[in-house]
Amino acid sequence: MSDKTLDDIMKYYWDMDSPKGFASAPGHKKEAESVKYTQDQENVLTALRGFDNVFVTGAAGTGKSYVFDKFFWSPECRNRYDEIPILASTGAAAILLGGRTFHSFFGLKNMQGPIRRIIEEATESRFVQRGLREAECVAIDEISMLSAETLDAASQIASIVREDPNPWGGLRVLASGDFLQLPPISHAEQVATWAFQGEVWKRSNFRTALLREVVRSKEEDFVKVLHKIRKGIYDDEIFYFLRDRMITAEDLEQFQGTRLYPHRRSVDRINRKYLDELPGEPLVFETTYDGDERYFDRLGRNIPIPKDHLELKVGALVMVRINAFDLSYVNGSLGTIVEIDPEGQWITLQMLGGRRGEISFGKQDFEWKNASGKVVARARNFPLTLAWASTIHKAQGATIDNVCVDLRGVWENGQSYVGLSRVRSVEGLKVMGWDEGSIRCDPSVVAYYDALEDE
Repeated sequence: MSDKTLDDIMKYYWDMDSPKGFASAPGHKKEAESVKYTQDQENVLTALRGFDNVFVTGAAGTGKSYVFDKFFWSPECRNRYDEIPILASTGAAAILLGGRTFHSFFGLKNMQGPIRRIIEEATESRFVQRGLREAECVAIDEISMLSAETLDAASQIASIVREDPNPWGGLRVLASGDFLQLPPISHAEQVATWAFQGEVWKRSNFRTALLREVVRSKEEDFVKVLHKIRKGIYDDEIFYFLRDRMITAEDLEQFQGTRLYPHRRSVDRINRKYLDELPGEPLVFETTYDGDERYFDRLGRNIPIPKDHLELKVGALVMVRINAFDLSYVNGSLGTIVEIDPEGQWITLQMLGGRRGEISFGKQDFEWKNASGKVVARARNFPLTLAWASTIHKAQGATIDNVCVDLRGVWENGQSYVGLSRVRSVEGLKVMGWDEGSIRCDPSVVAYYDALEDE
């Protein structure tokens, strides 16, 4: 370990004020200018620079978030957080974006109770009023996880506050998402309606920018199989693909990578088992909080690391939960702990997969912003989690080198696709098992994407 302080390390590699955490460190501008885009990505950037409402969509690994990052980190958008607020459909995504939640910005709370009352309370909020009046445009990440009812309520609120009957009160909307991945969150017994089926979606006249080329993987046969699974197709090709990826119980014990499970209980059991098998007592790193205590619980439930504490040992397999500006590691990169600072200031990993070599990490702040975009609470700990196992939901958005997926017991449309599409190469994918209902997709969503592709 060099003599660099913790702050030196983290300032260089990380800047939470930038979208998705890509740093404004030396060399970042040069790297951004030299990046190569696919033709589809160029078309997306052109659409984002225009005047229309835009919906950016495509399969996992096509670069939706990447292109969004590049646009919002461009000179015309940088540091315009009030005029162009960046919103996320979930608290976890908002923290990684350095933005705020869609619900907090529009004053929707948890969409519990009569819609009329929710809208009335939101329009009376001074935070909501100020945010909507200062904004020129809103950016919505993973809009596919927001229901039609949620979007309709938000649009009504914007129209009332801005005194403009047009959708979103005349605001421009830039959105990204994939309806063929995880569905919108349902409340109580009510099944959520897909956003594209709502009235406000139709009236918004989105210019759809479809990313077709998968850049995460260059293996055409693998991409073809994933395309079928994404649309819920289960045929002989998919059967043999899954069968050929099956892993034996003996080989599973020796597997070097992350197991993905539908349910949390399996994850906790596996991570505890392998941590206990390493020699010595674990070192415990408490997750510390500062700011407004009223937000601590909400922040803790959404940070990509344990809410209370991390238990780690030398030799533990861990997952990095942040991105490096130069992509030397990304959210989902795996590494083995080779050294832990006795004073608890840094941890060194031997990176696995394509990012060979050692990288040291210091503790990281994860911030929660209120409706006005002000940071009201922070949680701090190493940006790492034990990685012998994870839930499929927690792995969404991550790129992992070696994955073994359990598709038995999945309960949501798109869940198997999310798990299977985390890897760059088919060589990095194994399957523990699947059942008849593992490959599933809503036919209405397939019809929606078939129509887009025909265009």
